[in-house]
This record gives sequence, C-alpha cells and structure tokens, in this order.
Amino acid sequence: MKPPSSSPKHDCYIGIDIGGASIKAGVVDSHGKIRAQRNRVIAHETLPLLSQHIAGIVGELKEADLSLEVRGVGIGVPALVSKRKSRISISPSLPYLNGVEFKSQMEGLLGLPVSLENDANVAAYGEMTAGAAREAQDFVYVSIGTRVGAGLVINRRIYQGAGGFAGELGHISVDPEGKKCFCGSSGCLERYVSAPSIAQRVEERIVLNPSSALQIITDRPINAQDVSAAALVGDKMACVIIGEVGRYTDAYN
Repeated sequence: MKPPSSSPKHDCYIGIDIGGASIKAGVVDSHGKIRAQRNRVIAHETLPLLSQHIAGIVGELKEADLSLEVRGVGIGVPALVSKRKSRISISPSLPYLNGVEFKSQMEGLLGLPVSLENDANVAAYGEMTAGAAREAQDFVYVSIGTRVGAGLVINRRIYQGAGGFAGELGHISVDPEGKKCFCGSSGCLERYVSAPSIAQRVEERIVLNPSSALQIITDRPINAQDVSAAALVGDKMACVIIGEVGRYTDAYN
C-alpha cells in the first residue's frame, strides 16, 4: 500500500468481471491507466457469498493507492441484463442471480455508483476504446470461456437489440436434439465450444484413449488449456476435440 499524500486525490474507477469460477478486478484512472489489479479464483454459489467477495476486493483496491478517489464501479456479468441495466434477467452459469436487482444491491453494499452490463458487451467496449478495435466502426467481439457470448458494435456503439439481449451467440441451438443446456434449451453452441464443454468431452473419451498425453494429468481435473496444449504437440484425441470446436464455431463466422 502506498503512503497517503497531501496532494489532491485523482479520480478513478473500479472494473469487475464476474466469471463462473473467478472474479477479476482492476482500478483505472481517468487516463485509462491500470493502477491496481486483483484476480481471485473462488467459488461463489450464493448471492451473499458473491457479495462478500466483491466487497472484499473493492475494499482492497480502494486501499491499494491512497492517492486515488474511487468514483464508481462497473460490473460485467455472464448474464442477460435488463435493458434498463439494473436487473439480471437470466444467468445460465450463475442461476442464483436470476431476477436479482443487482445494480441497486451493489450500490447499497459498496456505497458507490454502479454500472451493470453483460460481460461480452463490456469486453467489446474495452476493445473499442483501448484495444484491437480502436479504429473499427463495426465489429463483433466473441468471448469463448466458461460461457460463450458476443458483443456487437455498430457505428461505434454497442448494439443492444430490441430487448437488450443482442449477441447471445452461445444460446443459438446448433443441434435441436443435442445436449441439454443450463438455459433450458437443447443443443446450444455453448454446450459444445465453451471451456467446460471441452473438458467434459475429454472426460467422456479419455478412457478410450490410453495413449493420449492428457493421461499424465492425474492430480487435478483436465481443463480446456490442457487440451489446447496437447493439440499443439499433436495429441490425436486433443486434435479431434479442438477440430470439433472449430467446426461448430466456424459455422457462425
């Protein structure tokens, strides 16, 4: 922690990304410079537990640099967010958030103004303002991780759609008779190309592939990064799985 200064404090903002198995956060000053970051790999199966983690991380970041004055918090969630950006309509990966007036709850908890948005839209906005899409007028940001989503930018504005839910590519059905999805539908793209689905595919096939390099991982669950690394060195099973992911995603390019 930096020592307090007698000079005026500088405005800053905290950004929080809530993932299925982690919470990432950072403090950004008015010039766009990241001043402090936190990354917590944690379980948060209930709203009170999630709130506790968020409050703790925000408290840490506020103390990380006492020359800064936090003016607000932006939160990206893996969820459909109401058009008024106050309520989480549905979150297939974090169902305990369904229907929660999350913005007002977080403002009451943190004592700061809070902006709430779908995580892929937040990422698209970040790429537009400070990343690879700074010169682009129109583009699509596709997020493939614990879930699958997209942020659509048209004329350098996030396109929300009539209901505010544009860009939910992960819940387009690619196989009506396929795997049941958390959203209640069947055969959603997310069930075939997300990181958990890749890991699940390995679990289903590894017994039948004793020569796979992934057999050496015995002290923890195999994850999508392991599969990608194995494919890069030519592991046959891993290459087949990554190829399947590629075919599903290529269909929507």
